[in-house]
Amino acid sequence: MRNQFVGDINDYHKYQTLNELSRNCDIQVCWMLNDDVPGQDSKFTNIKAYDQLALFLQELTDGERRNIEEIEGCGFVNVKNYYRQIEDIKIEEINGILFFDPDNGIEVKSAGDNDRRYLYYRDINRFISYVDILVYQHFPRKPRIPYMEKLTDEILERVPCRTVIHYPTSMVDFILIKK
Repeated sequence: MRNQFVGDINDYHKYQTLNELSRNCDIQVCWMLNDDVPGQDSKFTNIKAYDQLALFLQELTDGERRNIEEIEGCGFVNVKNYYRQIEDIKIEEINGILFFDPDNGIEVKSAGDNDRRYLYYRDINRFISYVDILVYQHFPRKPRIPYMEKLTDEILERVPCRTVIHYPTSMVDFILIKK
């Protein structure tokens, strides 16, 4: 996650998903916050909805207030705990669903050992016995269904979990890994 992407259409879908899931359990968010990269602000800010969340996000992008602190304090997203980085998570505090918001999603073969744009399987394995895990995953430029099937197989092979559920949108996939 980078502050420069706060308030875009993917953010809107993210917070809708978290709010829906929060009806049944506690939600914890790990931003996996990275520094902004000049010139790479999200241009997908024209949210075609008029609920309070959409209007708030539009205010953030129009007012150049794109920052996760605005989300944490807004009251429109029902989250129990926020963490900036994986290292900040206190295992004794978490329950329900732990949402990870990496820049790109789950690690790929080309990622180095500590590329902060990815969530690594070692991190998923660290938390999966305590909570269900939800991951923000960008779709690569590949056919969606085979990609999701292959990723599901890889997760089931590398993580001791019950099931993997995908909640795809037009640009990203929210992957729920059930403990």
